[in-house]
Amino acid sequence: MNILHKTTLLTLVMIFSCMAAFGQSAKMKRASKYMQDLNYSSAIELYQQVLEDHDEAEAKINLAECYRHTADSENAEYWYGQVVRLPQAEPIHKLYYALALQENGKGDQGENMG
Repeated sequence: MNILHKTTLLTLVMIFSCMAAFGQSAKMKRASKYMQDLNYSSAIELYQQVLEDHDEAEAKINLAECYRHTADSENAEYWYGQVVRLPQAEPIHKLYYALALQENGKGDQGENMG
């Protein structure tokens, strides 16, 4: 493979990487807008798409929030369970996780969160 082919291939890889990153960023912005508009079901769909492609703490946190706001305690429990393990987790996330556990009949699990 000559230098021209290598350069072309590298350029294409960089372009596609940038396009993917821009797409994720656009989805995050749209999902945040849906949350602001209280359109949680649309936000959930976009945050799930983001998380399929990239492990993004903000998407996990917001997804947990969306499920809490839609009274989906099973999914809220799962996602808050993911959130409380993140460095970005705040005390309120632990509270919401404990509340979801309690709502799902698992209140004794929340006692060990510290």
